[in-house]
Amino acid sequence: MRGYSHERYPCHSVRGPLGERTIRSVANLTRTDAEEFLEPAPRVPVKTRTIPYPLANANEALEALREGRIEGAAVMVPHG
Repeated sequence: MRGYSHERYPCHSVRGPLGERTIRSVANLTRTDAEEFLEPAPRVPVKTRTIPYPLANANEALEALREGRIEGAAVMVPHG
């Protein structure tokens, strides 16, 4: 989220090494907007799922991402 400003910000496309999706800023909001948006967050049941990969297995994690075998987030861990 970005605070409200009258300045114009350029829209930058981001492309990762695996052809990840493009990320663009789609809205600016005020502090009040953010507070109202986040107010119900503690009551929303969010379930997270991570798949830890040892850093030595980075290529395996990249392959799983490339092949769409990861639902959630792959997390690289320095030891494991």
